[in-house]
Amino acid sequence: MESFASTTSQPSDKNKSENKKMIQRQELLALSYYEKAVFTGSLEHMRYRIEKTMRAAENEEEKPEKLLRATIWEGPYAFDHTADEKKTTHEAAFSEDGLCSLVDWMNRQFIHFSNR
Repeated sequence: MESFASTTSQPSDKNKSENKKMIQRQELLALSYYEKAVFTGSLEHMRYRIEKTMRAAENEEEKPEKLLRATIWEGPYAFDHTADEKKTTHEAAFSEDGLCSLVDWMNRQFIHFSNR
């Protein structure tokens, strides 16, 4: 029996791990989920939380603004067991674009976590 070596090029181990080290939008839940619940996750040693928040109106003529807030912190502890000064937050519009913006922000922050 003859043996044939595969000629298909495989990504290097480094490229495989770099591709895995990103939060993907499709890993997060539908936007409607955030209306009533908080989403938490982790990427290696970075923990994250995404939730709905409201920005108060600046005057009586305006309505409060609904936003998405992402919070990141270094693990291993859960959100409630991590000091607030060790957390970083970022807000975006409560929309699909806003959620994608938070994903991009968290991925940029992960690079900083990785370089520590």
